[in-house]
Amino acid sequence: MIQAAIDIGTVTTRLLIGELAEDKVKTLAYGNVVTDLGEGLASSSVISDAALRRLMKALEKFKGIIAEVEGDLAKRHDAPVVIPVTAIATSAMRDAKNAQEVLAKVLAMGVEVEVISGKREAELSFKGTLSGFDAFEGNVISFDVGGGSTEIILGSHRTGIFFSHSFDMGSRRATESFLTSDPPHASQMQEVRNWLQKHMAPTLAQLPTSSFEVIAVAGTATSAITIRDKIASYDRNLVHGKQLSALELNDLISMLAAMSLEQRMQVTGLHPGRAPVIVGGLIILDTLIRAVGKETLMVSDTDILQGILLQKAAIC
Repeated sequence: MIQAAIDIGTVTTRLLIGELAEDKVKTLAYGNVVTDLGEGLASSSVISDAALRRLMKALEKFKGIIAEVEGDLAKRHDAPVVIPVTAIATSAMRDAKNAQEVLAKVLAMGVEVEVISGKREAELSFKGTLSGFDAFEGNVISFDVGGGSTEIILGSHRTGIFFSHSFDMGSRRATESFLTSDPPHASQMQEVRNWLQKHMAPTLAQLPTSSFEVIAVAGTATSAITIRDKIASYDRNLVHGKQLSALELNDLISMLAAMSLEQRMQVTGLHPGRAPVIVGGLIILDTLIRAVGKETLMVSDTDILQGILLQKAAIC
């Protein structure tokens, strides 16, 4: 079964075309565009015209990728092929007052989008994350640091999810609310930590104290690996399953926070479009790993995109 998933996030919009077999997703094509829907959203409460144009341009690009894969498959099978597409939107679209207007314009170009809840986002993210690993028999806690929200999920292959929470706290929100200097001041970074601890601590205190593995997904976590290892061209095989220590994470924060935005945009392994929000995202990840008392975490390349496809296959 071959299907496509589109994830419209606060910072990036992504496409995955995958072939599903035995609860695994084989990637046939992938696309990633920094559309930054959340730019200015905290102050304006609306998705800007510029952000909408970036989104529509990305979706047109993705439609072209899908058509190309359909054409290749049609030649191979000597029959027309139509790849089903499931598109979801998360935090930015949940918050924007003009979300319905944006969704209508996207629908007019042939892409129907479902805005999912934070809880649903957590479920799909966890399902996709675990699909990338075979070795975990025990409990796993997953951190999904996005631009507008952060999901914490605890569960296992065997039992599924038994704890999850979505915080309206992400790299874009942290940046626009606190990290307003270039480079950010130490006092501003401490304000982010105070903000996170104040709002996250009561929920994190509910986590069971039993042993668990920690996995971090999404662009903040994968960027930490590509920056650390100086991976200029993204290769999931060089990222997926890699370990990141709390000390390395702290070193990355110190290095990047000392740079201006222009300097961060030149860092090997960091997509220039993610440079404005990477410090905020890493501070969130650092806060989470410290809160659960772990020295290291594992980074996953599989996430909500794989979760969307696996869930769609289960329904079908």
